[in-house]
Amino acid sequence: ITTAGAAPDQELEDLAARAMPQRYKALPMGGQSTDTALTLLREAAKDGDWLCLKNLHLVVSWVPQLEKELSALEPHPDFRLWLTTEQHAAFPPIMLQQSLKVTFEAPPGMQKNLSRSFESSLSAEIVESGSPQRAQLLLVIAWFHAVLQERRSFLPQGWTKFYEFSPSDLRTAIDICDSAGGVAKGQPDWAAIHGLLSLAVYGGRVDNLHDERLLHSFLQQYFSRAMLSGGRLAQGVAIPTSNRHADYLRAIESIPPIDSPTLFGLPANAGMAVQKRAATAVRASLRELDRDEAESTSSFDREVWTHALSPVLSLWQKLLSGCERVRAARHQLDTCAQPVDSFVSLELLKAQAILKKIDASLSAIGRVARGVELLSAKTKADGASLIGGRIPPAWAKEWEGSEEPAEWMRQVTSRAIAIEAWHGAAQGGGLLSRPLRLHELLHPGFFLTALRQQTARSTKTPMDALELCCGLASADLRGASLAVVVSGLALQGATCSTSAGLAPLDADAPTRSSMPDLHLAWVLAGSPPPYDTKRSALVPLYADGERTSLLCDVRLPCSGSDAQWLQAGVACFLAE
Repeated sequence: ITTAGAAPDQELEDLAARAMPQRYKALPMGGQSTDTALTLLREAAKDGDWLCLKNLHLVVSWVPQLEKELSALEPHPDFRLWLTTEQHAAFPPIMLQQSLKVTFEAPPGMQKNLSRSFESSLSAEIVESGSPQRAQLLLVIAWFHAVLQERRSFLPQGWTKFYEFSPSDLRTAIDICDSAGGVAKGQPDWAAIHGLLSLAVYGGRVDNLHDERLLHSFLQQYFSRAMLSGGRLAQGVAIPTSNRHADYLRAIESIPPIDSPTLFGLPANAGMAVQKRAATAVRASLRELDRDEAESTSSFDREVWTHALSPVLSLWQKLLSGCERVRAARHQLDTCAQPVDSFVSLELLKAQAILKKIDASLSAIGRVARGVELLSAKTKADGASLIGGRIPPAWAKEWEGSEEPAEWMRQVTSRAIAIEAWHGAAQGGGLLSRPLRLHELLHPGFFLTALRQQTARSTKTPMDALELCCGLASADLRGASLAVVVSGLALQGATCSTSAGLAPLDADAPTRSSMPDLHLAWVLAGSPPPYDTKRSALVPLYADGERTSLLCDVRLPCSGSDAQWLQAGVACFLAE
């Protein structure tokens, strides 16, 4: 039973090479490989060979047929069938009961990760078969691979998502570096190594622009002439100068068994964010158990509905009482209005529509609970979702927010009230002259687009000729025709001040800190930036803390290099 990014392929091949040389076959499973698998199974059972069928979780519906085939076989005593699968809820239990089960997981921590690499992919025979510089390069490859894998423990700060960097990637990287021109002569072709590892191996799994930049920064850091000329992989971790396998094992043993986030370029307090994320996952699992119990019956019970949904109905009435001005607001869309004003009007219309839909849904549920209205299919579906602690699908289509109904309703009503205030300020002509809190909007990304349209209209410039510019002070954007101040932002991975820009965090610092106000403006592409690119870092601004909705990138002043802050996982968020 495997986990993402960890598979026993190499270990099985090595075991078969020792125990059953030339009598081991492996087949990755897929929709078109089932007939081939049965043919190989019959041949292996007859001849006493070993057969490995990989990734059975991709063909779960076919596994019962495999069970029948196995029960009909009269196998040779030497025959062995190896099956690999990731966890799957629909995997047939009979096959599991008939099998000897082993869980295969990636070893946690740099020391164990490197030890496993030097026990399997980088054995003594491989390490000692070349020059000392080649052996050093092999350690760098293994270290680089381990850093990429271990950063997955710090999602979404280490990577924005889980990438399945696997042992096969390490073996491919070793082959590439062995074949890259100049390695045998002591003059590696670093450009070729960077390109192949970035484009053909590890980069092929990465589909996020900021993660691609992060991968490139590690390639530049580890694969260089300086690294093999007395460089250190980390503080206290020197690269041996020989090609003796034992020397590299001793270097690996010197690494502390418990990793500090700084080993991967992350701030010292990154572990706190991991713990909070784990606690959130536990709470979500507990809620899921409650949902399963609540949804175990599909029959309607008025008493159950009344007991379970009364708190939701009461909360909604309380929240709705604060939205009277929003519901009563009257306005007409003006085709001649400025783009930002039109955007705010559309936001208000959307907020009113959402409030109306929620109120209609909950009112129907309330009438059904009181016995004054018959239960319809729509009302039953909405009520069942709320009883199960889920957002009704009809609501979720309107706006994506919290997964917990009560919090989702609070978010919607608070945004509706704030948007009505935005609308009043827009009608008065003073909206863009005051600090703006973008988290108050339903669609903050559309505001930046509307601001771009308004800038293009006022400067008579094509929209695609404009780029977003950022400053920590109004003087930084002195030449901009239309600048706005954005407040209420949060920062992770660093602290920020108006005078010094980005600065490192202490180990006991909160996982997020408040950002100074940002001054944003759309300027002509190619205009001189407020900050020198060598003394600033490109920081992503996300609409959510999970880093799934990117709004834009902002360039902030800093000490150190851009790569330092990129590896620290620095990012801004719209704070609630």
